[in-house]
Amino acid sequence: MIVTRFEGRLGNQLFQYATGRCLSYKHNTELKIDIMLARIDFRESFYKLKNFNVVENFATPNDIHSLKLIKESQVKNVDEIINAPDNVYLHGYWQNEKYFSEIRDILLREMTLKNPLSKISALWKEKILSSTCAVSVHVRHGDYTTYGARNSFGVLSTEYYFDCVEELKKTFSDITIFVFSDDIQWCKSNLNFDVPTEFVEGCEYDFEELYLMSCCKHNVVANSTFSWWGAWLNPNPNKKVFTPDPWGFKNKRGARDLPETWIRMPAEYFSDMPPLLSVIVYVENNSPQNNLSLSSIIGQEYKDYEVILIDASSSGNEEIRQRFGGYKNVTILTTGSHTKKFSAWNKALEVARGDYVSFLATKEFLFPNTVKLLSDVSSILFGNSSYLNPSEKIPQIICATQRLEEDANGNSVIKNLPDKKFSVRTEHSFENLKTFVELKISNDQKLMALATKNINSLVGTKFFKRQFLKDNKIQFPVKGGADGELLFVINALLQAEKITFVPSVFYGRLK
Repeated sequence: MIVTRFEGRLGNQLFQYATGRCLSYKHNTELKIDIMLARIDFRESFYKLKNFNVVENFATPNDIHSLKLIKESQVKNVDEIINAPDNVYLHGYWQNEKYFSEIRDILLREMTLKNPLSKISALWKEKILSSTCAVSVHVRHGDYTTYGARNSFGVLSTEYYFDCVEELKKTFSDITIFVFSDDIQWCKSNLNFDVPTEFVEGCEYDFEELYLMSCCKHNVVANSTFSWWGAWLNPNPNKKVFTPDPWGFKNKRGARDLPETWIRMPAEYFSDMPPLLSVIVYVENNSPQNNLSLSSIIGQEYKDYEVILIDASSSGNEEIRQRFGGYKNVTILTTGSHTKKFSAWNKALEVARGDYVSFLATKEFLFPNTVKLLSDVSSILFGNSSYLNPSEKIPQIICATQRLEEDANGNSVIKNLPDKKFSVRTEHSFENLKTFVELKISNDQKLMALATKNINSLVGTKFFKRQFLKDNKIQFPVKGGADGELLFVINALLQAEKITFVPSVFYGRLK
């Protein structure tokens, strides 16, 4: 018996099925599918292959108990899977056609649809088949635009798609593009090919869209298992399949093996997406602290950020401009010495593009993993799950604090606010990402906590949802000195419905 564990969505489950099916065929043994990863109330929606003519036999705990576990993370080479014995439990994604290429004919039969196409999909099929040279172009946005996913997978730039179409035009003069996407409106606005183009919409089911992609003569694949299968199931022996390089993940280390006949096209990621974080930095003069502070930002482990550097010096920080002005993600605003910090921060906020915004003074610096931590926290809050509604999870303010503890009832509370001062612990690691908490405190309690003016007793670096600040017209007061920042935070806290406190340190301050 071969049991293959299902996880992920349609594209991943097709890989998991194909690898298990190949092993079961070689050993002339039974294949079973483990879908127990999903909660019982989600199993119907979790299992994605019920509309295909696959071998459908579900595993029980008793089936799995005596099998040898093979985890993809522990497999050293492809041969370990190709030559795996009978009676194994496969745990992995198996995104490599070498695991199952020898049974391609079987898979092409089994990965057909059980039922006729719905009305709109049938019309699209007719249009595709009537085209002289139909080309599917798949654009994956959706969950790839959430914080954790886009740091791993990324979103392809428009240049990749235009380059692929230009290559096709060198060989075929009569192509018609059929665009498939989970963000079809974005495609209509940004993919203006100079050849006939159809934007496929109105289909009821994703598995029908996958089938329609396979009906095209050629395919342009996104960094997505969904469009991978749309191309692989294409029976055209002369098909041209274009795929981004790297594929799967936005960095080379995560790139997957691809069919040898597919054409790899160099691809850039993120160029069309706003960053996760805009770091707004106010610099008055040229000093060693400035260089240290800015170096800490530029040296982030995750690059999903932009820096808006406000040069408020009287003569211009030429050294800083020479050192940091060449970075693509650094924007330098020159305001002159007459512009004070809060006015400058307001100006920078107008050009910021990040989902979150953080304001840093001259001597403050970020730890190397700050953007990664923010991404991890945001991923947890978003859930990154197809079963959750991300809009219900978005915090408007994320604060770092070390002052959380549990009360007698097990509730998280802020510890000794009026009596404690914030201290930086550079050795502190983000050990348990799930220990964030949304505190249920009243507006009066917020004001009382902040009235001490020891703002860092409550929070370290504040990450504000940019759209939240914009919607509520929250700005730094032009006057007010240090109290101005306090007033800004108080106003934001009073307006916010979602405030998340994280027990960790994101930043430090130079002495």
